[in-house]
Amino acid sequence: MVKERLQRGLTTLETRRLCGDLIEMFKIFKGFDDINYEKTFQSVKLELRGHDFKLYKPQVKSGC
Repeated sequence: MVKERLQRGLTTLETRRLCGDLIEMFKIFKGFDDINYEKTFQSVKLELRGHDFKLYKPQVKSGC
């Protein structure tokens, strides 16, 4: 089934999920979704070239 999809030029499930994640992040940043992204992600303030939307997602530390 996967080989048939790829032969017909369709994308993999992994690629479709990545695209969906990127679209959702775009909607959150542009205000189309009512989600406060500052609670989940932190801005990275570096004096480097590029754009102002560099993010850092802190890792969760477990108590084990």
